[in-house]
Amino acid sequence: MKLKQQIRSLRHQKLLLRRTTASCKRNLHVFLHPDRLEQLEDSRTGKLASATIQSAFKIRTTTGKSGYEYQKKTVGYRLPLYRILCECVESLEMLPGIQYDILELLEVKTKSMLPHEKDCVLILDEVQ
Repeated sequence: MKLKQQIRSLRHQKLLLRRTTASCKRNLHVFLHPDRLEQLEDSRTGKLASATIQSAFKIRTTTGKSGYEYQKKTVGYRLPLYRILCECVESLEMLPGIQYDILELLEVKTKSMLPHEKDCVLILDEVQ
């Protein structure tokens, strides 16, 4: 009898753990991009999706470098290394014309600024 009760108890615990795990996975899907979820399951996966990089850039431009590092280290957000963001910027292909990607980042950055903080000077130099 005692053994049957233990088996029932363990089955019940197993069911509760499955429900908890399923709930945690659902919450992670809301919070993380698919590529980051893949990295949680398999740490050898190294390729980041552009959505993750864009999200990281938005956090970086909004909070600054120290805010980005704080969220990564202290809060525990699964953000790409700061160096990876720098490498992405270095590899950007800047063609002649309007850089809409840069304008989107500037829009995110300036949303939290006061009107007098939005004053700026645009200087253009011919680069070959």
